[in-house]
Amino acid sequence: LGEVFTLGGERYTTLQELVDLIAEVLDKSKTGIRIPYTPVYWASVVCDKVCKRIGVSPPLYPRRVEFFSKDRAFSIDKAQRLLGYSPRVSLRDGLARTAAWYREKGLI
Repeated sequence: LGEVFTLGGERYTTLQELVDLIAEVLDKSKTGIRIPYTPVYWASVVCDKVCKRIGVSPPLYPRRVEFFSKDRAFSIDKAQRLLGYSPRVSLRDGLARTAAWYREKGLI
């Protein structure tokens, strides 16, 4: 077809729901603290500029902060319409299978 298709689940999942689901699948409690966006964003701006000046890759930069602080949703309508796509594995099941594979390989 020569086209790009986004494949995913039928239901929109927020970043927080994904984090919660991963913690559940891994049987881990969620730890961490919430830090307000604005100070983290400005710290990333400073970090980016300083690291670039000294020639190292910044561990924190504005685009990364934006990526991990915003929810995203992608439609699978085009894939359903043109390819007959229908998700066969739920997000929970896919994450559980992935976690099992990582455990089997000794990676977690």
